Amino acid sequence: MRIVKLLLPTSHVLHGPAISLRGRQLIVRYDVDLDNRADWAEVHFNDVIRFCYRDFSLCDSGDILGNDYFIEETDSPELRAIRDKRSVFLGPNRFEQEKDAHTPMNLYRLYFDDAAAIDVVARSFEISFSLPNDSSAPL
Repeated sequence: MRIVKLLLPTSHVLHGPAISLRGRQLIVRYDVDLDNRADWAEVHFNDVIRFCYRDFSLCDSGDILGNDYFIEETDSPELRAIRDKRSVFLGPNRFEQEKDAHTPMNLYRLYFDDAAAIDVVARSFEISFSLPNDSSAPL
């Protein structure tokens, strides 16, 4: 397990998280009210094969994380089951098998105070600042 530092905290979110899916890229945008101004950040998850969104009313204590990071899991029973199922499904597809061996899928967990918990199974991620009217915003 690795802790990944976020550019902005996931507490005091006013209009997020906003989620959009473009092909196999999941974009999670969120805003934070800091010093009477709203700043925005994005986390892009690449080569997504699964994601789960849970409203805060459905979250349990295991979903609650700190507000300045998210978790990357590289090994867990849940992740091993997903990888095994994917391997069986792909069968002899050598290209996908080599891609999975070189850059395996990981499980990412984010928590937004009083908003939601998000789990994503993807190959990689990128974090960036965003503008409020950024073109990557969901419609």
